[in-house]
Amino acid sequence: MEEEFVGLTLRIPQDTHTKLKIISALQNLSMTQIITNMIDHTDITYPEFLKAKPKAAKNVSDEEKEKTKKFILELKERGMSLGEIVKKLNTENISTMTGKGVWRSGTLSKQLSKWATIPQNGE
Repeated sequence: MEEEFVGLTLRIPQDTHTKLKIISALQNLSMTQIITNMIDHTDITYPEFLKAKPKAAKNVSDEEKEKTKKFILELKERGMSLGEIVKKLNTENISTMTGKGVWRSGTLSKQLSKWATIPQNGE
């Protein structure tokens, strides 16, 4: 499923705009990407009416967990942010490792840290 985009017009001070352009050039990212990354990395508490409805726990097989792990690591290797990966996992209805709830940036970060401490290929 492709991500849906909406338009947004911002009125910001000239000096802020200049700083944003400099950051954009230094990081080789668009101003939209910089703003999106900043928002995606902000810990937001959603109001109850916007929260995803809890899903019933699902039994996730070891094979499905391994497939999900490889998918996440591929997305991370492509340079996607945690927020982008979480959005993709939830949009594509990919189960969490426990089969409960939805993916969140903090959970994904902990999972990536856990995988980093596990020796790969018997190393």
